[in-house]
Amino acid sequence: RSRYHPPRGRETIEVVRFQWHLPDALRVRSTGEQLLRLCTRTLPETLPRRFGLFEPLQGKVIDDDYSAFLDGWDEAAAAPYGDSVHFDSSPPCYGGSISFSDPRDDVPRSRGGRMRVLIALEFDGRAFRHPKWRDSGAALFEAVAQRLDAFYAIGYVERNVIAKGRGLWFDGNSEKYPLPRTNRWIGIPPVPA
Repeated sequence: RSRYHPPRGRETIEVVRFQWHLPDALRVRSTGEQLLRLCTRTLPETLPRRFGLFEPLQGKVIDDDYSAFLDGWDEAAAAPYGDSVHFDSSPPCYGGSISFSDPRDDVPRSRGGRMRVLIALEFDGRAFRHPKWRDSGAALFEAVAQRLDAFYAIGYVERNVIAKGRGLWFDGNSEKYPLPRTNRWIGIPPVPA
């Protein structure tokens, strides 16, 4: 399998983002294990390399041992206030996050809606111009949605994002997709996917 090598230097690019919304009952470790298996088979560049509950990322995957990442999954899933585990991946995937809803109903960000698990990944859109990467991305999107029982999945593009090395920045010209910023599922977003 050939590797993706992003161009060096600062460039304005398109970022492709995938999100899968899963039932809250799937916050268990076995869901994380299944996600890792799907990534390994379909698009290994999405696998976590560095990870943590906050920046700077504290953990590192060594010798393909994901047990510490799964421990982070367990910690975020068990947090009494809801939490997320973030990770960096290999090009063309910048990384992603796994977020768990806050179970408390008495805080503004959790009122209403349905508790859920949110899996999110972001990619360098330049890679998806090549059929190999585009087909692998589509296969991963479909596999995660079907095998992890996602009740909603979305893929979208954000344009004019500034890429330099492995970092992404947004300025006044960058497109930010207008999805609701909520801790729980509140229904199908009112914007097209």
